[in-house]
This record gives sequence, C-alpha cells and structure tokens, in this order.
Amino acid sequence: THGLSFSTAAAVVMQLLSEPFGERRWKRAALLDRLQFDVFRWYYRRIRPHFASFFANSTAHYQHFYWREMQPELFKVKPTEQKRAAYERAILYGYQKMDELVARFLKLVEPDTIVVFATALSQQPCLIYEDQGGKVMYRPRTFEKLMCFAQVTEPHTVAPVMAEVFNVHLESETDAARVEEKLRTLRVAGQPAMHVQRKGTVLNAKCQVHTSLPADTVLSREGDAQTVPFFELFYQMEDLKSGMHHPDGMLWIRLPEKRSAVHESKV
Repeated sequence: THGLSFSTAAAVVMQLLSEPFGERRWKRAALLDRLQFDVFRWYYRRIRPHFASFFANSTAHYQHFYWREMQPELFKVKPTEQKRAAYERAILYGYQKMDELVARFLKLVEPDTIVVFATALSQQPCLIYEDQGGKVMYRPRTFEKLMCFAQVTEPHTVAPVMAEVFNVHLESETDAARVEEKLRTLRVAGQPAMHVQRKGTVLNAKCQVHTSLPADTVLSREGDAQTVPFFELFYQMEDLKSGMHHPDGMLWIRLPEKRSAVHESKV
C-alpha cells in the first residue's frame, strides 16, 4: 500500500529462487535499497517536499565484509578460492546497484530539482587486525538475555545500529549511567567484554572482543561468581571484517543548468 513496485517484488522473488543454487544471499542487502526507494517515491509524489533525503548503506556493507575477496593481495589472511569466487564482485555489484538508484532518482525528480549525492565517509581496506588473524565480531543473540545477565532492570529499549553495534535507550540520564556501569562489568577471560559510550539517555554499545574465542568461553560479571557460556548470549558474525571507514568522502551536485565542473580541493 506504500509503493511497492512489481519490478522490486519480482526481484525479491528471483533472489529467493536463486539462493539454493549458489552463495548469492549477500545480494539481499541491495534489495533493501530498492524497497526503500519504492516507499520514498510513494511519499515523494504525494508530499512534494522542498527537501528530501534518502540513506542507503548496502555498498558500505559489502566493502566492510568483502574487500578481502576483491583484493586478496592486500591481506595476510587470504580468502578461500570458494569465498573469492562467491564474493570478489560484491563491491562492484553494490556500486552498480547504487548507480541504478541514482538513475531512478533523476527520473523521479523535476528538471529544476537539485540532486546531491554525498557520502558521510568512504572506505579503505582494514589491515590493522591481520596479525591476529583478522577482525572477528560478535553480536548478541537476543538483547533481552544479555540485559538480563547484566542485571539491567531499568526500563529500556534496544535498537540495532550496524554490524555488532546497538543503542540502548533509557528514560533518564541517571538510568543510563547505571546501565552503562552494569554493561562495563561484563568480562571475557578477565577482560572487559563491552565497549560502551553514553550520550544523554542513550548508550552506544558493542562487544569489544575481536579475536576468535574457544567454544567453552564464559561470560562473567566483575565481582560475581555467576557465569554463562559466552556463545549462549553472543554469536560470531559469519565473515571477517576486511573494510573500514576512511574520513574522505565524495560529493556530487547536479544543478538545474547541468554544467559540468570538477573541484579538486576538499570541502
């Protein structure tokens, strides 16, 4: 009821039908952008806003996880031939699909509309964890169980951000400070398990363990004898991180007069 197009629905069906015949599940990320665009177009045509923004993150996801397969010569930890065959074109695929998105936007808007393409950040190969075998990431299986083990009783909601990162929303700054301290007491092999940053009533948190852990690893609370199997509360994300943020981004502006100009200096 909010703009889903036949072409997007057909692409979703074709994607699902193709998955049993190869490692193509990763292409789902680009489908999310198409679904978002359909909804955006539906609202844009009805509201006709003076300003509208659209956020897409699929190519960044591919860069984070499949740079190793695209340029294995840069990395000490080499991908298997099977993984390289499956993922070496993933980043290119992301760019191609985002290029198609730009075309859809240019077709959607009026000739006098200013279109701005801007990346908040760019990407680069992530090589700083190669000496330890690559960066491993762990994500909570369910946030409720993690919060229960951390003895968080303060009213809260949890929202995933990206990869292993999530936000915890509290009702007051006092509650936020208490929950921050509780999460900081969690330990793996005697070391802090969680990285937590507090801003007002919101905690930005993630598991800060980035090395491979044995199956019998336990999670504990500082000053408490109670433990729980680590992998009962967390799971290891399936791929090694191989891309990371770079502070330089890209900016492209299409003005109504469509005159071409290149500016070499940074904005």
